Amino acid sequence: MKRSKATTIFLVVLTSVAISIAGFAHTHYGNSNISVTPTTVTAGGPIAVGFSYKIWHDHGWWPSNWPNPWEIRLDGSPGVRNGLLLASGTKFHPATGQTLTFSVSTSVVIPPGTSAGNHTIKILTSVDPNWYYSYYRCSHVTIKVSDTTPPSTAFTSVPLDPDDDGTPAFAWIGADDYSAAANLVYSTNLDGGGWSGWGSATVATIGPLAEGAHTFQVRAMDEAGNVEATASHTWFVDLTAPSTEFTFTPPAPDNNPSPAFTWSGSDNHTASANLVYSTSLDGGGWSGWGSATVATIGPLAEGAHTFQVRAMDEAGNVEATASYTWFVDLTPPVITVYEPAMESVYMLDSIAYASWTVADEATDVARVVATARDGRAIPTGWPGGNTFRVTATDVAGNEAVVEVEYTVVYTVIPGGAVGGGGGVGDELRGFLDQSIAGGGGEVGGVELEATYAVGQPLIISFDVLNVFGEQYQHGAASATLMRIPEEGSEEAPEILRLEAVRFIAESGLYTLTLDPILEAGTYDLWLGFTDGTIVQLRIQVT
Repeated sequence: MKRSKATTIFLVVLTSVAISIAGFAHTHYGNSNISVTPTTVTAGGPIAVGFSYKIWHDHGWWPSNWPNPWEIRLDGSPGVRNGLLLASGTKFHPATGQTLTFSVSTSVVIPPGTSAGNHTIKILTSVDPNWYYSYYRCSHVTIKVSDTTPPSTAFTSVPLDPDDDGTPAFAWIGADDYSAAANLVYSTNLDGGGWSGWGSATVATIGPLAEGAHTFQVRAMDEAGNVEATASHTWFVDLTAPSTEFTFTPPAPDNNPSPAFTWSGSDNHTASANLVYSTSLDGGGWSGWGSATVATIGPLAEGAHTFQVRAMDEAGNVEATASYTWFVDLTPPVITVYEPAMESVYMLDSIAYASWTVADEATDVARVVATARDGRAIPTGWPGGNTFRVTATDVAGNEAVVEVEYTVVYTVIPGGAVGGGGGVGDELRGFLDQSIAGGGGEVGGVELEATYAVGQPLIISFDVLNVFGEQYQHGAASATLMRIPEEGSEEAPEILRLEAVRFIAESGLYTLTLDPILEAGTYDLWLGFTDGTIVQLRIQVT
């Protein structure tokens, strides 16, 4: 819309003035034939100025070719020789007693940067080269400097880039060096389509828009018809939410009360590194948004739990929640062993059956390892202390272990023959070949087992039988010979020998011959058996 321009010419012509001063006389008849073309001009543009001024002077000593100056000025005070000088010159009066009319035709330039609006061209002429005030005349012509500077527009509100709003709002403000902001008009354009009509609105809501890149443009026009270069905003309308998938989760069920999760996100427009995430546990409040893709939660109570993650892209789209539910099992299986009972005793090779159960209330039992399965025979073939063990693991990884200690014993039969014959068929009586039948009375508070002469060897013999009375040939016993100090002595007992008693096939018994004792005194022979049995034998050597 082109705005109309009004042209105003203001012309002042001063009437002639006769001046008589002692020594000379002159008359300035004023300025006439004034023309200014054009009267509407752009800053930096030329205008043509024409005018005439008529002068008479007479005196005998006034020199010929007297200078009569003129000037063209811009603005300043009316009737006063001030303002911006645009052009100047001088006309000369050749002789006295004459009336002459001087004509001037020239071109001046309105300085660049002159503000738009009305300005005054002042035409000044004088009969005095020194421009004495009473000697010059001033004429005024009003011109208009056109507004050629376009307005400017700045957005005050635009959608984000990217944005999830398909009907975004824009707001803008305009400014101009001449027209008031309220008098500016605007036109808009979307995605390179046609421009709208001019209007005063400074807000617009557009759409609905399809997903993708869009450009919204605004241009302003001032009252002079100047149209600005377009203000433009380009952004991406993103209507698609991102997606998230777990890359690591705890097993289900799990026995870790502080499990770790990892996840990754993807989006159609936002780079994965620029996505942000929020998490929730068991339907509680959502956490604040952050870029972390790992989380360690807990400690959790036993039971079912649900961990959720949602992603948000740069446009603000929030995905449907990714969710994972699992069971935290912190309770190991319960093992109950009925047989063997704790610290029970079984005869060697006896038959006894294991009895035990395993139960898990939270989850299922995944694996059981036992010394013997429930209902199967308890191992009784190894004399001495034994451990019956049941280990159970549930599917969450909780492990329980129950251990029951039991002992396997055997029957020990002394193998010495009456009278020291040593024959297998002889009547058995003691562990030593010189055992005293019926005992030898107490020596030092201990029943005397046997007597030996100095230098006489000691022969130990016995047999081992299982529960069925069968000979057990794979055991062993320890034989420890100690010297007992005399009563009242401060000496400590002294270990003289420590040897093993093993099964001897030739004798058919467990047999050991100790070297002769070379010193008279009291001795103890300790026999230790693998089933835990200990036998003390007091010996007198004389």
